[in-house]
Order: sequence, then C-alpha cells, then structure tokens
Amino acid sequence: MTVPERHSFQVILERDEAGYFVAECLTFRACYAQGKTCAEVLANIRDVLELSARQVKEGGRILPHRSEIIGIERIEVTL
Repeated sequence: MTVPERHSFQVILERDEAGYFVAECLTFRACYAQGKTCAEVLANIRDVLELSARQVKEGGRILPHRSEIIGIERIEVTL
C-alpha cells in the first residue's frame, strides 16, 4: 500500500463585484474556484487542486514548480 503524498499550494483569495469569493492557484494554469463564503471557496479550490495534481501525477508528469507569492501591491494609474 502506498502512503499518500501531501503537497501544499499557495492560493490567492479575492472578492468579486457580485460578492463571491474567488480563489486562484498560480501553480496550475487556469486553476480557479468560487464560493459564496470563504470556507466554501477554500473547499472548492482544494477539490480543484486535488484533481489537478492527481491528473499530473497519473499522467506520469512531475508537479509544476510551486510559485511563492511574496506580496500584493496596489498600483494606481491615471487615465
């Protein structure tokens, strides 16, 4: 029996115009989830991450390099 591997991924959380929470993981291309609450979006993105990682591993590929989020900056522009 194989012992399951544990992996951790950083996730960016935002709130959209409609009030929904949106989560994005930069490690996988197009890895997004949304939910009405923070708890819901975290559960949803966990499901997406598990599916994405499983597909990579089952395809015989190595998980992509995990990007490290080092900060978020607010930039203002004048139009």
